[in-house]
Amino acid sequence: MACRDSTIMRDEVSAVLGGAVATAGIVVVLLVGGASAGYQFQQFAVLATYVLARPDTAAGLELFVVLGTFAWPFVYLAFRAYLPGRSDVVRGVAFGVALWVGDVIVLVAAGTPSWFLGVAFVGHLVYGGLLGFVHGRLGDHALRAGRIG
Repeated sequence: MACRDSTIMRDEVSAVLGGAVATAGIVVVLLVGGASAGYQFQQFAVLATYVLARPDTAAGLELFVVLGTFAWPFVYLAFRAYLPGRSDVVRGVAFGVALWVGDVIVLVAAGTPSWFLGVAFVGHLVYGGLLGFVHGRLGDHALRAGRIG
């Protein structure tokens, strides 16, 4: 029983670390992608508007970082065994695509230019790939041991 508890803890910690690295990756892609086209990036303010009912870029960035570092990695852990692919990176990329589909709904509703959806797609691929990679390298998974999936 103690081994199983330590495995769960390591998976949780590796997922959070993966989420932190992945969040940094997607923020860089979104900011560089938007800046390279001269686009004034407002998506963090849009996120704050949806959640806090006021457009605040700093608060939106904080929400984005908290979601990307803590919330989405735990959702990934919950669904990891059901995602397609044999490697953690491929599973992470599949998870990133699923997140992007949800993000498209928000971005389109916010009036985001269609070309930026491509930038967001690349960002979500980076997010998912980094999340899966870091979690796969640092975690001790029940999936690998054959206990689930």
